[in-house]
Amino acid sequence: MTSIFDGYDEEYRALASDISKKISDVATYEQEPDKKKSSLLHIGDLLKQGNQLIQQMELEARSLDVATRRELSKKVEQYRKSLGSLNEDFKKIREREERDGVFGNRSDPNEDQRNRMELATERMRGSTDKLDAARRTVAETEDVGEYFRLIHTKDAIKYFRSAEYHR
Repeated sequence: MTSIFDGYDEEYRALASDISKKISDVATYEQEPDKKKSSLLHIGDLLKQGNQLIQQMELEARSLDVATRRELSKKVEQYRKSLGSLNEDFKKIREREERDGVFGNRSDPNEDQRNRMELATERMRGSTDKLDAARRTVAETEDVGEYFRLIHTKDAIKYFRSAEYHR
């Protein structure tokens, strides 16, 4: 493995452990709705960080030789499943808390609408993050493709110059 990937690996393990602990701690905040709400928002941010970290791990794995790439891709896939499981746990807790009214008084329609807008905004941010990551990946792929095209062109020029020289 590479030192960069090892760093990502260590960071992911710490992040996943932190997310898991915070999800478990949410149940202890029954009498503190504000603390519960802020904790849930923080967990959502940590899950986004986890997704971004996994994307970075995938990019790093793609830049390595085939054998190492296969090994690291398996590890990344395991991490993706692990994070997916944590994300599902978070969604269940979040939905239950929304039903129970942690995110505002259900009798106040403005508060309810505000909460729905916050959730929609969070989803939009997540989509924007995914689009930005996809754009970066496309740009990186184009750069790599351009690099290999230039190498191929350079080799072709060398070949033709060599062929003319030997005539």
